[in-house]
Amino acid sequence: MRSKVTTLALIAGLIVALSVGAQAAQKKAATHSARGTITSIDANQLVITEKAQGKDKQATFALNSATQKTGNLAAGSPVTVQYKTENNQDVATSVRARPVKTTKSTSPKGEKKSLKGAKKG
Repeated sequence: MRSKVTTLALIAGLIVALSVGAQAAQKKAATHSARGTITSIDANQLVITEKAQGKDKQATFALNSATQKTGNLAAGSPVTVQYKTENNQDVATSVRARPVKTTKSTSPKGEKKSLKGAKKG
């Protein structure tokens, strides 16, 4: 009876060890992020221009059916891309349009506000 319990314990331990090893082998690839402006986009590929050390640099990403796309994705749109590298290729997992930056102006162009000479009441 004791040898059966020992055998079952060894088998259970072996199963646990193998399942942990299998999970480690299936570890997800690291996800990276890039920000830039869309240069071109089609069903299979996205090309963006990103600023790197003050210079424009093009980055190309593969798109697939699992890629999540959010917002207006067209040439000239600013985007954030989440991606992972598979088989030496950057594959986009998420492409999200960012709002276009606008500057707020409270006075008409060319007119400067001056606080000189203003009296406090």
